[in-house]
Amino acid sequence: MAFRKNTLAQIKLWAWGASVGPITTLCGFALAKLFGTETVQDIIIISFGTLLFGAAVVWWWWVMYTIAKISDNTDKTAKNIKHVADEVGSLRKDLIE
Repeated sequence: MAFRKNTLAQIKLWAWGASVGPITTLCGFALAKLFGTETVQDIIIISFGTLLFGAAVVWWWWVMYTIAKISDNTDKTAKNIKHVADEVGSLRKDLIE
């Protein structure tokens, strides 16, 4: 069980890296092209800009994941409420009889 859990955690980490890494790298290249790398100040600007962009991309994917989970939980809750309502209706019928 621990192997499965660890493997799923690693897969999730690799999936995050695969979705965040390339776009963040492209941002770093774009900032390097825009500012150049002649001075330390340019390199610092590129580094911080790339880090901030990477954080924004991670946040975006986290929001999408969270919204999907909330939507899934809402759907499950609606189905459970429907089931409970059906059971209460059935119980009401039985009590009336």
